[in-house]
Amino acid sequence: MRSALLLIAALTAGFAVAQATDLGTTVALGAPTVCFTRSAGVHAARDMTAQLEQGENRLTLDTAALETDPATVRARVLEPAGQVRIVATTTGPQPGMVVLTVGADAPTRARLRLSYEVKFLQADTLYGLLLNPAQQKLDLQADLTVRNNGKHDLTGAKLTLPQGQQTTVSLQAGQTVQQQLFGLPEMAYQIVYLYDNNRFKDAVRTLLAVSAEARLKTPLPAGKARIYAPGPGGRAFVAEAGVPYVPAGEKLELDLGVAPELAVLRTRLRSDQVNVRSDVYRKLALFDLEEEFELELSNQRPGPVTVLVREHVAGDWQLLKGSHPSEQTDSGTLEWTIRLAGGAKEKLGYTVKRLNVEP
Repeated sequence: MRSALLLIAALTAGFAVAQATDLGTTVALGAPTVCFTRSAGVHAARDMTAQLEQGENRLTLDTAALETDPATVRARVLEPAGQVRIVATTTGPQPGMVVLTVGADAPTRARLRLSYEVKFLQADTLYGLLLNPAQQKLDLQADLTVRNNGKHDLTGAKLTLPQGQQTTVSLQAGQTVQQQLFGLPEMAYQIVYLYDNNRFKDAVRTLLAVSAEARLKTPLPAGKARIYAPGPGGRAFVAEAGVPYVPAGEKLELDLGVAPELAVLRTRLRSDQVNVRSDVYRKLALFDLEEEFELELSNQRPGPVTVLVREHVAGDWQLLKGSHPSEQTDSGTLEWTIRLAGGAKEKLGYTVKRLNVEP
């Protein structure tokens, strides 16, 4: 079997080209396709072609030029898949080198794809929201900012964000570029005053809420939002908020901060074990737990306000009674809409039974 040693050189703009040390074969790396994921970091893929001899061929990659950890480099055969296979991936004789052993059933020209972890690209999504309070609508624009912190230029890099949005950028080493991802005009919004002890402890927070229908089921990448409203000079800054990843088909809620003139005092009045069950050794095994809560809401504003109270109950449960009508929004969430007059206070009470609780 004949062994071919090919050196793939540094990544440069567009295509990187290297000559084989003993075959005179040219190997080209295409422009990278870069994928940003929510949990697995940033990964890139580049295609390469090589003329292979029958048997095992050795392809040596300079991962220092890829600016990546050699352990993250992977390769797979694109074509001809039935005649070519990756036999082994090992570290090379020099630091930063990775050697691919590629087997071919017959002399052929093969196309391979290299994938590797990327550390030198930073991408951030920045949202601008312009409110129209008179119509309760807003215009949203999403911009993508990408910075090349590496030592090499990137030309024609295809970027794919976690939510599937795609764009193409060219970046010199150390350069930052910004471009618009998408815009969503005239979306209906609401200002919601929310009490959610699980999320915000004892504070009432001001939220800007946009329904999934209003934003046409467009997924939103995580990022930061700057919110504006009409002002004397054209537009005035209102607030800044973090934007979580919002899947398609779900509403957007932006936390604008604490509503200081609204307060909720939450008290658990009782917690009783009922329907107690023991195991064969007469030890406590299961029980139902009846819990009674009281929430005192107060509004120190001169005008009326509506507060959305959201309570979470773990496991299987039943609502036994409540002082106000409630809505169960999912398997573990109850919500109340409480209207408070200016300077008023009101008490909300409810009792739930949690079923089959373990000690």
